Amino acid sequence: QDNGTTSLTTENALLQDIEGRNQELAAFCQAITKLRTNFPYNNQHTNPGFVLSPVMLQRNISGENASIKVSIEIEGFQQPVTFTCDVSSPVELIIMQALCWVHDDLNEVDISSYILKVCGQEEVLQNKHCVGSHEYIQNCRKWDAEIKLQLLTHSVVCRDLARTEEDDRTPTNLTKHLYKTEKPFRENISRHSVEELLEAYHIQTDMVLKNENQQKAVDHVIKAVRKICYALDGVETQAITDSVKKLRRAVNLPRSKSPEVSLKPSDDTSNGSVGSLQPENLVQVSIDQLTAAVYALLHLHLNSGCSSSNSATKNNRSTKEAWTATEHLQFTIFAAHGILTGWVSNYEKYYLVCSLTHNGKDLFKPVQSKKVGTYKNFFYLIKWDELIIFPIQISQLPLESVLCLTLFGILNQNSGSSPDSNKQRKGPEMLGQVSLPLFDFRRLLNCGTKLLHLWTSSHVTPASGTVHKRGNLMEKIVLQVDFPSLAFDTVYKIPQAANGLVHHSIETLEKNVKERLLAILAKDGTLGLSKEDKEFLWEKRHYCHGHTQSLPKILASAPHWDWASLPEIYSLLQQWPPLPPLTAMELLGSKFADQEVRTTAVNWIEAISDDELTDFLPQFVQALKYETYLDNSLVRFILARALGNIQIAHCVYWLLKDTLHDAKFGVRYEHILGAFLSVCGQGLREELEKQTRLVQLLGVVAEKVKQTSGSARQVVLQSGMERVQSFFMKNKCCLPLNPSLVAKELNVKACSFFNSNAVPLKVTLVNADPLGEEINVMFKVGEDLRQDMLALQMIKIMDKIWLQEGLDLRMVIFKCLSTGKDRGLVELVPASDTLRKIQVEYGVTGSFKDKPLAEWLRKYNPTEEEYEKASENFIYSCAGCCVATYVLGICDRHNDNIMLRSTGHMFHIDFGKFLGHAQTFGSFKRYLLQFSI
Repeated sequence: QDNGTTSLTTENALLQDIEGRNQELAAFCQAITKLRTNFPYNNQHTNPGFVLSPVMLQRNISGENASIKVSIEIEGFQQPVTFTCDVSSPVELIIMQALCWVHDDLNEVDISSYILKVCGQEEVLQNKHCVGSHEYIQNCRKWDAEIKLQLLTHSVVCRDLARTEEDDRTPTNLTKHLYKTEKPFRENISRHSVEELLEAYHIQTDMVLKNENQQKAVDHVIKAVRKICYALDGVETQAITDSVKKLRRAVNLPRSKSPEVSLKPSDDTSNGSVGSLQPENLVQVSIDQLTAAVYALLHLHLNSGCSSSNSATKNNRSTKEAWTATEHLQFTIFAAHGILTGWVSNYEKYYLVCSLTHNGKDLFKPVQSKKVGTYKNFFYLIKWDELIIFPIQISQLPLESVLCLTLFGILNQNSGSSPDSNKQRKGPEMLGQVSLPLFDFRRLLNCGTKLLHLWTSSHVTPASGTVHKRGNLMEKIVLQVDFPSLAFDTVYKIPQAANGLVHHSIETLEKNVKERLLAILAKDGTLGLSKEDKEFLWEKRHYCHGHTQSLPKILASAPHWDWASLPEIYSLLQQWPPLPPLTAMELLGSKFADQEVRTTAVNWIEAISDDELTDFLPQFVQALKYETYLDNSLVRFILARALGNIQIAHCVYWLLKDTLHDAKFGVRYEHILGAFLSVCGQGLREELEKQTRLVQLLGVVAEKVKQTSGSARQVVLQSGMERVQSFFMKNKCCLPLNPSLVAKELNVKACSFFNSNAVPLKVTLVNADPLGEEINVMFKVGEDLRQDMLALQMIKIMDKIWLQEGLDLRMVIFKCLSTGKDRGLVELVPASDTLRKIQVEYGVTGSFKDKPLAEWLRKYNPTEEEYEKASENFIYSCAGCCVATYVLGICDRHNDNIMLRSTGHMFHIDFGKFLGHAQTFGSFKRYLLQFSI
């Protein structure tokens, strides 16, 4: 018989499948490869290899004729060249002025080959912009600091971060560079692991067929199968359960003819009479069935997670258009595999809530499954085997419809080990959730069996027996869902936009109708729109063409997004005037799932400058959550901008890395991070790996210092920092906070810690640029800094809005970066102290007093002119802080988190209480004032 050959062929096909695990990933990889071809290594415009100094236009507070004094280091000159110029002067003009000191005849000089680098930073001014528009220049003017620049030629500028010809030739690989990345879940199985497991399994099956102590050999076979199931996330299909039982029965049969195993009359027999199988032959049949079940599980596992159709390899299948399918959507929820042991004792029954969503809303009332308990085969599982029929026809489904399955557990009231028994919680608990697009990335309706990984809710995970390793969740709970397997594929074909739409002037409406429409259009966003408002707005959509920014409101008011409704929506979208980039951002939120809408929004956003994009990059990265498929316009836009700008690439890396622990979307972000690392080039990739290593080393020191108490902390800090110093013996390293700042070593003696609850470290680094000053940052562990990042981002954007309107409130803008789960870096503002420290210095305790502040400012600003300037800085910055903290609802303000710079600039730190989340005393909020300093 050729059973071994068939098995080997199947195994080889499986091992090849593991290499290209999923068709959607393969298609995404191809799209990224194509994107990279638009950014060849030899195009210096899109591959400069250094950081361009950010610019902000329209800042004319001091008038275009305001002058600044610049100091320029020139090679061969012992002293810097110093002169005065207008803030509106182009950088090229400043270069020409500097070159006048070097060359007698500028006609012989190629001015375009020169650049101005910021002293102390690996950052270059942009030649085509005016000098005063650069943030570095603006900050120097704010602090009354000397503007220090260095004249260099392009040929001597460090371009270590540029991509090379070798980078362009390297194939795109989504996983190759993720091996050092911490991941929230257990890794997917590798080809090598599958080979080992299958080899062990086949050795045991051969032993059974040799009839040597068959009972014991069968036990070893079943153990091998159990190992395979465990490696595949604890999934045990019904076929494996049945095959294992059949094998046990077969080996326990007496070795004689038995009617229990007789062949049917229709079976092939040599004498035409009813024969019988020997038990040995039945064992062979059982082994074959078990082997087939194992390979079927492996195939199933390879196609799990992302939406990939069972018909992936069957190109000759017939198709049916989704809009013609009148059948109701249905599927079978079979079981949840890999149930945690803690759940078995804590929960009595389990049920699923099945819903269908689009644009973040349910399309109909969710359907609830029956309530069942747990079963035990190899592992614990929850088995429903229940058919769910949704009250909606396939033809009515929007393309981006998402199936959401939420698992609930009913607490075992008799269990004393209930995680919330002390709270006497009686209601069901949400244990996990998973989502699946009904149509895959090729717009084919899902069919066949799917294995879906649930993300578990954080409040039940620790008490439920989940294994933690370095703070990461290591187990997966897998939901098995069976969609109908049909003889054809159901495909969703995108309809064409409707023709002949006519726009009307709003002035032609009756007065009361016009007033109502204008009132709706004047509302901020879509949150305040009632159902009646939406119906009215959609009805009058053709009168809103002149109010360009109303498009998000109109699209949010569309009553339906099924196939029949799309031509009208797409026509509206095509004929609408382009939105400003920041307005178009709204179309990337959770309310707009349609691919055409989101692609149009990204096309409009293309007009945004790199520097403005950097300000809003966290929101763009978060918006990737609302994409239905891995390959989309938004991810290509972000990666394209990252390929052309080092600053954006640096931000994208840290933002993506910080999202990997997102239980629901971490896997998607992991794929995107893998794509970024594959195309960003070896130079930048190695730099980012160094930064990651530095953060890990600082994290180890910070944890140890925090766990130590008393005078021993300083000893632990010093010894820990010596180990960090050994990292710098081999490397210079850019700061994760700012890629322009490069450190060459630590100043260990200057490093210390702060005596607050989190015990953050003060890290002092020596600047790699001999013309630069020391770099001071704070490193924190044990606190989620993402909220601080958001608050500081909003304050920075407010300040830019004020500046562009001609109002300079002297705001102190400093950087904060979350570098992982509950850890991160904060920029330290030099020459600043907390209000408490200032008051204590002057012998004042208790409530706020203004006299110590005045004396402290007088100490650092002794002349009358300096003191007047510092007082003015204090008044302006205090006003800006009051408005910003009020708008953002920042609470928990006291003398320890309000700081003052020696120049008079006041600013806030620590934004743990945010958006009105105030501390309470009993039922009273501590903060009743609308404005706090």
